Amino acid sequence: MKKRLTALYRPIDTQADKSRPAGIYNNGGGTTSKIFHMTRALPSLEIINDIEDSSLISIAEILWFHGLGYEKLHERVSAWEKLEAFKMLMTSDVELLRLEGSIREQILDASDAVLCLTEYVLQLMKHFTSKAVLLYDPIDIDMFKPRVKDREIYSVGQITLEKNVQMIAEIFDAIPPEANLTKTYIGSRNLWAGNNRPEASLKLEASLNQACNYLESEIPYTAMPERIGGIWGYVADTRYDFSSYSMTEAMACGCWIFTGRHLMYDERPGKRFKTSAEAVQHIIQQLQETPPESGFINEQARQFVVDRNSYDAFRKQFKNIVGGIGLGL
Repeated sequence: MKKRLTALYRPIDTQADKSRPAGIYNNGGGTTSKIFHMTRALPSLEIINDIEDSSLISIAEILWFHGLGYEKLHERVSAWEKLEAFKMLMTSDVELLRLEGSIREQILDASDAVLCLTEYVLQLMKHFTSKAVLLYDPIDIDMFKPRVKDREIYSVGQITLEKNVQMIAEIFDAIPPEANLTKTYIGSRNLWAGNNRPEASLKLEASLNQACNYLESEIPYTAMPERIGGIWGYVADTRYDFSSYSMTEAMACGCWIFTGRHLMYDERPGKRFKTSAEAVQHIIQQLQETPPESGFINEQARQFVVDRNSYDAFRKQFKNIVGGIGLGL
């Protein structure tokens, strides 16, 4: 009997073990977090690598198309065009826009729906296709939940230029000692297999070591809720991402959110910054308004995630997209 629901991902993503620390042999990052939560939100979903195993309802993550190298790109696009299924393309960053225009059009034309993880991505994709629909990333709100907050602020991710880690180091370095705020970075140069600029990452790591109180790298994903649930603040800035799973996790934990301007949209509850000085100003102001010892958590951020990213919300959005063919999922 043909499977009802499958999702195509790269082998390096599907083989990740979220109960162990991420590394070059155990891919980390938002893609593997999405797999972790999607398979729990949709128990009938099977994650696959080979398009021949696809189902009546088939999802393809955009990175799958060239996950074995760009020499496989045309072959996989052709296979996607020929696949007889309700086909959904999942895009979470600028990867789709990096592709050559004709290839991008082939993929979009062959897809029945283009899944967009935020309102911002939805509006962007509408410039390229009429098939764009909104489907927020799912997260287990019972796993990631608030605890009593400590005077700590953190950021998380692979230490690379793409994640704009230099900005995070500058922010942490500029937070004055009188703020009495522990500064933590969770990540390493090798959170997943690819790092094309190891020398640059070494320099970024040195900057973080100087700016942070703690630089932690051996935390499995399944241990993250306990680690971050009691942290007061979260700061992030990336160069290419439309969103961040780590930000969704921080919001679910009721952290106070500070991000680069391009990450703060959809009326997300948080403070936006363009420079490190602006970020520090927001952090100090928020500390004065809601010090950790006051017991206040960011209820607005928590509710934002409950309404949009909870498993129940995700399943409802998903079934609205697939319609009648998704009955019984």
